[in-house]
Amino acid sequence: MSILPIIIGVILGVIVCRIWECMFWGVASLRKTKLTTCLKVLEHYHIGLYSLILSALLFEPISGVLLGLGLELIIEELLQHNPLAIGKDHFYTSSIIGGMLLIILLLVYLKMLL
Repeated sequence: MSILPIIIGVILGVIVCRIWECMFWGVASLRKTKLTTCLKVLEHYHIGLYSLILSALLFEPISGVLLGLGLELIIEELLQHNPLAIGKDHFYTSSIIGGMLLIILLLVYLKMLL
């Protein structure tokens, strides 16, 4: 696997996070929409895990870009004030989604090994 697609994915991840930050936290109506709908439970790491799952299933160079994107989104989540929705009212729901995505990711990688 080449490093260039991974670096491109990380750069895309940084751009996506800055746009996400500006759109949801900079625009009051979008923030209210996110916090009052089912989108409230979605965290950066959910999209990151989904990207890692897709990266395991697709071919180069797309898989490398998705790998970099997924890793960047997970890192961004861990650097937040309340990572993994800890202390938020949707912590349990978010954790269930994250756990299911993690199990799927592990199963995909296990299938690749067998």
